[in-house]
Amino acid sequence: MASLRAWTARVGGLFGRPQADRDLVDELNGHLDAHVEDNIRAGMTRGEARRQAALRLGGVDMTTEAYREQRSLPWFENVTRDLRHALRTLRRSPAFAGAAVLTLGLAIGANASIFTVVYRVLLKPLPYGDSSRLLALDYGVPSVNITSGINFMTWQLYYQLADRARTLDGVAAYTRDELTLSGSGTAERIASSQATPSLAKVLRVQPALGRWFAEQEGETGAAPTAVLSHGLWARRYALDPGIIGQSIRLNGVPTQVIGVMPATFAFPVPRTEVWVAAQSTRASASLRSSPTSSFAPSTVKGRSSIRISRPSAKITARSITFSSSRTLPRH
Repeated sequence: MASLRAWTARVGGLFGRPQADRDLVDELNGHLDAHVEDNIRAGMTRGEARRQAALRLGGVDMTTEAYREQRSLPWFENVTRDLRHALRTLRRSPAFAGAAVLTLGLAIGANASIFTVVYRVLLKPLPYGDSSRLLALDYGVPSVNITSGINFMTWQLYYQLADRARTLDGVAAYTRDELTLSGSGTAERIASSQATPSLAKVLRVQPALGRWFAEQEGETGAAPTAVLSHGLWARRYALDPGIIGQSIRLNGVPTQVIGVMPATFAFPVPRTEVWVAAQSTRASASLRSSPTSSFAPSTVKGRSSIRISRPSAKITARSITFSSSRTLPRH
């Protein structure tokens, strides 16, 4: 409570300072005169009496400054004084003022831009649950001296990762494409993504309406299903919840809408407007001549089952690739 009163008094001391300074000087001069009179009565000359009185009080100017610091905020007064001096200097030199403002503006803008990029690329966490455990997997082909960096994987390698990577809690694959949407309104080309049913589990996301793909909908021959983005749902279907269960046409194929993703979900790129189930089976993926296993490029994401280091997960994925390299199709 005492500290609060002291701070209140200091803030109040910033206002009405000239009058407070005059009152303080008058009071100090009164004390000085009283000491001078005491010294004269003690037998000193007036000059010596004033000198001794000034020494005893410590000097009027020094004492005034000490009391002023106690009743106000010195750092605030110093900043205000420096700002006034800077403004007077800039007003006297318009050219220098313009150059200074321009330099400051460019420096602040550059720093803000760099921080924004660094934050989005390095610091900002991905908008998925426990995103620090998400990994983008790649592989290499040792026979042609490519140790890593290939992220377009066959179905065969996808199933090997899903079945044999013990350090991964889940594996999902997806591709990017464009499809023609028709069936209600004017036909249009929209950005799409083929995704395995495991993608929602790996990213730990759930549709805002309806559901994500079931495992059986990712098998070859299953009825085509689709999940819409929130933007497409709002733009083309006016946020109608009745769209769930309805049929739309994607590249002329009747496809049932089973869900709508949240407005914040933008994967793999922000302009993606529809997701369709990527279909394959382990049986078809094991055939070297199967178009699905040989020519189905996918980007694979994994979620580590524990907080392992990324090099450990990379070594695991590479060891699976190396041990099965003889059965992988050559492109």
